[in-house]
Amino acid sequence: MPSGAPSRTFAVSPLTSTAPPSARVRGMRFAYHNHAWEFRPLEGELPIDILLGECDPELVSFEMDVYWVTVAGADARDYIRRNPTRFKMLHFKDSAGPPKHEQVDVGKGTIDFAAVVRLDAELQHALEYVFVEADDPPDPLAFARASFEYLARSGFDVK
Repeated sequence: MPSGAPSRTFAVSPLTSTAPPSARVRGMRFAYHNHAWEFRPLEGELPIDILLGECDPELVSFEMDVYWVTVAGADARDYIRRNPTRFKMLHFKDSAGPPKHEQVDVGKGTIDFAAVVRLDAELQHALEYVFVEADDPPDPLAFARASFEYLARSGFDVK
């Protein structure tokens, strides 16, 4: 890491220090879940690119939150194309679209989740898990039901 880059050091050091090897020794794997800020420039670099470049793939997995990638104006498929083996988990929250990106039931918004998963399968098929979430659904059970039904209709192996 270059000296004099406090934000870069801050972003990377916990993920490249003792935490990931410690987790591995205990039979666990360390993973990083993104939000929108990692896709916005920080001192001329995108934090997500720093993390992907500096974190050992044997020790650190990534859970891509497709909603936050979308909110940041980035393309989830582009990141999977450039890093086909890094994203072991996907996090699905759907967006009603810009400018507010209000969260809606998965499958009722603007994000094409099936295209993201298809691309992963075409490349390296690193994906192991998909998580569905809404931050504050008005009716959590209705959200869960509608999201589950969308995933089942879309050919996802839902369990």
